Amino acid sequence: MLEVFFDGSCIPNDRSGIPCYAFIIKKDGNMIHSDYGPAGTPNSENATNSVAEYIALIKSLEWLKESGYASVPEGEINSPLFLTEASDEKLQNIVIKGDSRLVINQVSGKFKVRTAHIRPLHKKAMSLIVKFKNLKIMWVPREENAEADRLTNTAYREAKRDIQRL
Repeated sequence: MLEVFFDGSCIPNDRSGIPCYAFIIKKDGNMIHSDYGPAGTPNSENATNSVAEYIALIKSLEWLKESGYASVPEGEINSPLFLTEASDEKLQNIVIKGDSRLVINQVSGKFKVRTAHIRPLHKKAMSLIVKFKNLKIMWVPREENAEADRLTNTAYREAKRDIQRL
């Protein structure tokens, strides 16, 4: 089983901040990949926690797809009647975990996406989600997402340092 932990934050979260993302991929409890970085332009409409959380989810899904874990062929949507593209070794259950109730509930269809600048991110995330047959997305408390949260803070410190150098 693969577990994906994603996190995003914008410090401060008032559109004058620095949005950052992070994600961690674990296979059978062992980390196999992690990534972090800026999640958009500081001091902009996209400098929000929600944008950063969506970027983290999208980046993790893109990595899974590029690494061969997608199970739905290009051009098809997730349905019970398809031939798998992923190798048997990579066709496994994937559980994506995040601590953003908003993002989890929006991609699960429980909440509508009302904010205009979030809609393209939601659409992108959904276009990736349908590429996986055995995918589950779930909310976890912040304490259970601590590793991804630490990486997000690392991304923020590095981005802030880079901005201060300019």
